[in-house]
Amino acid sequence: MAKAPIMPFYTDAFLCDTTNLNGEQIGAYLLILTLTWRNNGVPFPDDDVLLAKLARVSLLRWRRYVRPELTRYFDLSEGTWRQPKLEKTFAHVEEKIEKNSQAGKISRAKALEKRKAPSTDVPTDVQPTINHKPRSINQLTREEKREVEKAVEPILSVVQDFKWFIANAPPVSEATRAQLVRADRALQRVMRLPDAAAVETQVSKLWRHYKAPDTPGLREDYAALLADYPTYVGELAVEDVLRTRKYTNLPPMAELIEKLDPLRRIWDDRTRRVRRLLE
Repeated sequence: MAKAPIMPFYTDAFLCDTTNLNGEQIGAYLLILTLTWRNNGVPFPDDDVLLAKLARVSLLRWRRYVRPELTRYFDLSEGTWRQPKLEKTFAHVEEKIEKNSQAGKISRAKALEKRKAPSTDVPTDVQPTINHKPRSINQLTREEKREVEKAVEPILSVVQDFKWFIANAPPVSEATRAQLVRADRALQRVMRLPDAAAVETQVSKLWRHYKAPDTPGLREDYAALLADYPTYVGELAVEDVLRTRKYTNLPPMAELIEKLDPLRRIWDDRTRRVRRLLE
């Protein structure tokens, strides 16, 4: 099983490079490429019997019609069918996965230390009772998370020209301050880093939807990535991936990051705006 089960495929380059091949030859070429990727980029030996099996053609057709056309795409100088471009791409993807994995481990360690630290927050909007059990972010319902946007959007619309509002520091009415406080509390609630249960919930949604393989380390890599983003941001990104139906397989982590980063910037900006208005 490949360490990097998702192989980048550049359709334009592939079609341009294979215009001289027929359907059987293209199929054999693609099979050898994907099987080499699955073999962690390690090339197969120059063995006609083995290569014919990999290409799913008879030995006669391999030697007579397929092999002569495919040798131009490989480096056979070391007695193996090396594909330098594939090796370079595999090394790049493997390096990126390792970096994301290390970043996720560091992020989880920081989040764990933060959670272990004693909290100094004193909730003012919850009256403790004998049956009261505080809820964590991963227990919020979809309707409650939508309330976050309802709490934040109105207060930002009150001060449409935000830079002018900050520069001139007009007095904030009691009604506006009450809105600000509600928005701030809602943002604090959803902009925390997720706990393990919240991350597992998000990853499970992707795995169930795409029927992703149980490749060792793959699930952990996606979990490490999502652990580095606020729970609300991660859930919005995952919901967007599932809703758009753009992907037939598990979305590449690089493209998932392209969804996560803008969402985090948007909600970080909203959090800063509300905080500045409360100062």
